[in-house]
Amino acid sequence: MAWEPLALAPALALLALFLAITTLQGLASTAALRAHGEVPALLPVLAGQFTGAIAAWMALPVVALSVRRAGVPDGRWARFGGTHLAGYVLFALAHLAAMLVLRALVGVAIGRASFGPIGAQIAYEVRADLVLYPALAGVWYVALVRDERRASELRAARLEQALAESRLDALGARLDPHFLFNTLHTIGAVMHEDLARTETLLANLGDLLRVTLDEASRPTWTLAEEHTHTERYVDILRARFADRLSVAWSVAPGLMARAVPRFSIQMLVENAVKHNQRSEPLRVEVLVTGDQDGVLRIAVSDDGRGLADHARKAGRGLARLEETIELIYGRGASLETATSPRGGALVAIRLPEARVG
Repeated sequence: MAWEPLALAPALALLALFLAITTLQGLASTAALRAHGEVPALLPVLAGQFTGAIAAWMALPVVALSVRRAGVPDGRWARFGGTHLAGYVLFALAHLAAMLVLRALVGVAIGRASFGPIGAQIAYEVRADLVLYPALAGVWYVALVRDERRASELRAARLEQALAESRLDALGARLDPHFLFNTLHTIGAVMHEDLARTETLLANLGDLLRVTLDEASRPTWTLAEEHTHTERYVDILRARFADRLSVAWSVAPGLMARAVPRFSIQMLVENAVKHNQRSEPLRVEVLVTGDQDGVLRIAVSDDGRGLADHARKAGRGLARLEETIELIYGRGASLETATSPRGGALVAIRLPEARVG
């Protein structure tokens, strides 16, 4: 994980808090010593408190990095505890190193002996860090949970907007005058020859519209549902293109229950057909595999005109699909385009376990 610099405003606020607390501690220590008959110089006492506080403040990035690496406890307590143990050690070392350097710099002005023996200084700060590090880590966890909640709310809002736009796009495709005209023309040609086939086509068209208009729909559904939805769309196209269109599926065992974004495969198949309309046959292949890490891989390829023409025409849809899967799955998901082994376009999607359903 990359080293993350602290935001300026919170960092300065923490520095002010540290200095305020150490000022009170210095004054209290001076008052206690005077009550016992000692007359300590206030400046060395405050200098000792300030250098310790500023050094601890300079070591704050170690706390932030440790919290980020450890994450929120999820049952893996050995990893969580080990990360914070290492974080405490690094924090204490950074704190001590910065403190000794600062005290060396101001020692000429106030006298090195004023801070006491180095061994005593180290022992005091190490004990203090046993309390200071958990307290600072707790503050960081509060901030982390707050930031993640805000990010989750923003992601949910963006996802809702992206899904609404996707539904509008899908509805537009289903209600496209050419699509409807061609579909109705095909149904009209079939109805006098095959009534059962006509009923199937009308049912598929109705189901496509119903699913697209379903406002209560969740952002993901099972691969089995996506397969059914896509096949309804393909069945309508087959009635029009006959043997000039073939769509082949290859799904590894046990994956039909996995969650995928709604309309994702259907949109990729639709793009392949829409941007490769020609007199020659078109073959579209859908390959779905999984790995031991729970990552689902979906590849939709064709033997059409090639990647350049496909990507140029389908760019808006691919960009929206890429945004949608990132909102659902996070940065662990990806969408990539390439040239298929058969010379056409290949779109590959990588999906970890879904975070929303």
